[in-house]
Formats: sequence, C-alpha cells, structure tokens
Amino acid sequence: MTAEKTITDEAISRALERVLVPVLDVVCEMECLRRKEYLTTKEAALLFSLSAATLKTKRSRGGGPDYVKRGSRVLYARKALEAYLEGQGGGIKFQNSGG
Repeated sequence: MTAEKTITDEAISRALERVLVPVLDVVCEMECLRRKEYLTTKEAALLFSLSAATLKTKRSRGGGPDYVKRGSRVLYARKALEAYLEGQGGGIKFQNSGG
C-alpha cells in the first residue's frame, strides 16, 4: 500500500467519523426514548415531534394526552401519547417495529 493511499484512507475514515458519529448519537437517543415506557415532557416532545410548550398548555387547559405527576415531575406513558395522537386524526398510525 502506498503512502498516498494510506493518507487518503485515513482522511476518508476521519471524514466519515465526523459525519456519522453525530447521526448515530441521535439515532441511539431516539431508540432509547422509543423503548421507554414513561417519558418526560421534553422526551415526549422530541420523540413525537411535539412542542413541549404545547404539551404544557394542554396539561393546564385539559384535552391533551394523559399524564402522571410524581412530585414535580410530569411523565407521559408512551402508549397514552400514541393513543392521543391517533385520536387526533390526521391519519397518524403507529406500528410496532418488533422492538
């Protein structure tokens, strides 16, 4: 193997790592959230592409997804969020990916 090829291979490897590591971090975070039974407001907003402020408003005014309070912590059951979003219409259907 020539020195030029080694340098090129190393440069490609570093470039791929710079691009892929952040993507994989996000994928891993989303997968961890998807597997959790209870989610904080921030986690629910991230996982279901909702606004945390909207969830807070719906909690105070009613009509939002079911939640539980543990002390000052607000938690949403993932299944309750899915049911709420399916009930909102708009053709949202959740599928179990077997995980």
